[in-house]
Order: sequence, then C-alpha cells, then structure tokens
Amino acid sequence: MYPSLNIKPSETINYREVFTELCPKYMAYGATYEDFWFGDTFKLKMLRLAHREREKDANMQMWLQGQYNYHAVAVALYNAFLPKGRKAMQYLDRPFDIYGVSEDEAKKRAEEEAKRTQEAFRRWSIALKHKREKEHGTGSSS
Repeated sequence: MYPSLNIKPSETINYREVFTELCPKYMAYGATYEDFWFGDTFKLKMLRLAHREREKDANMQMWLQGQYNYHAVAVALYNAFLPKGRKAMQYLDRPFDIYGVSEDEAKKRAEEEAKRTQEAFRRWSIALKHKREKEHGTGSSS
C-alpha cells in the first residue's frame, strides 16, 4: 500500500512512519500540520478528493491543448502541401464544446467533419496524381 516504506504483508506496520510519510503529501493538498495530526479525518479525505479532481482537470486541460495542437499542425501541413489554386484548410472556427453536445449534434458534427476530411484528401489525391502525371509526361488518356 505504501511502496516507499517497503512494507511487506508479513511485517508489522509502524503507523508513525506511515503518517509521517503522508503528512507532507496532505500539506501539499492544503492541510495544515495541525489539521493533519489533530484535525478531522473527513476534512483530510475531502482535501485528497479535491486534489484528485484538480489532477483530472489538469489532465483534461493537457489533453485539450494536445487536440488544439494536433489540429493546428494538421492544418499547417495540409496547407503547406496544397497545390496552387486550391482552397486552404482553415483552423477550427470555434473551441471544442467540452461540456457536452447532444448525441445527435455530435453525430452530425462528426459526419460533417468526416465528409470535409474525405473531400480534402480526395482533392489532394487528385492533385498529387496530376502532378505525377505532369512530371512523368504521362497523360490521363491511357
């Protein structure tokens, strides 16, 4: 349970060591020294749960930032290899709705995004094919 204490199941647990190790952790959560040693255990539990929630929020923020970075890089790469005369892909026009979208709206958005992506890759594939044909001197009439 407390690997840093190297306690094996067959050994007697020295609770003073366990609590001494946990004290700084709970102080990092926001408990005072007095709260930890002499205060209400329910308050300590709430501090620990609040810390978990903050970690979940931070994790979500990091993931969300990764999604925005992914989209930015995808747009930049797509536009970098875009043939002249083609319309450039735009970055997201609105932030992600992290508080939930109705299932129908999410499905509709996913279908629209899939269609846009398929069309973009179809145009890119055609442009690449024409470029190769032009470079190799082969015509489309074979």
